[in-house]
Amino acid sequence: MLAADSGITGNEFRLFFYCGIMTYNGKGGATAVEAADFLGLTPQATRRMAKKLAEHKMLLVADVIGRTIKYRVTPHIVSSLSGREQSEEAASYHLPTLPGRPAQRRRA
Repeated sequence: MLAADSGITGNEFRLFFYCGIMTYNGKGGATAVEAADFLGLTPQATRRMAKKLAEHKMLLVADVIGRTIKYRVTPHIVSSLSGREQSEEAASYHLPTLPGRPAQRRRA
C-alpha cells in the first residue's frame, strides 16, 4: 500500500488509516464528513477518495443513513480480533485490490 506504484495517494492512505482507527475505536467506522473535518480535507474530496477505496474493497460500507455513508476498514488489512475471529470475519468479504496494480490470480 505504501509503494509509489500502488495507486494510493497520501491523502487516501490517511483516510484509510483514520477509518481504521475509528473502526476499532468503538465507533464502527467514520463518515467522509467526520474524516474530512479531522484530516483537514474537503468533504467532496474525502467522499471521492472513500468511494475509490470502497470500490477496491479497502473500505467497506458499515452503515447507510439517507445519503450519509459510514465506512470501515476491511478485516483483511486491519483487525483487532484474535486470529480465529479475524479469519472468520475476513472470510465473508472479498479480498481488497490496489488501484494501481492488477488483481493477482490465485495459483491452483
